[in-house]
Amino acid sequence: MICRTAVELAGRSLDAPLPPGKRAGLAVHTLFCGPCRRFRRHGPPPPGRAREVAPDGAMLSAAARERLTAALDRLAAG
Repeated sequence: MICRTAVELAGRSLDAPLPPGKRAGLAVHTLFCGPCRRFRRHGPPPPGRAREVAPDGAMLSAAARERLTAALDRLAAG
């Protein structure tokens, strides 16, 4: 599973239970992926803040900021 799919599933899991296969896939992915694990645990950060600073306070690279912005925009669109 790629991070993009994990973020989408984590967002969906807030609204309704995931099917067992998807829930298991998300659990395995987050077992090995720290950023997705933090996202799942804490939910999406406030949009303005996410575009500037990573959860641990480190500055994001331009590429990481673009990926995060795109993911947040997809989540907001539903």
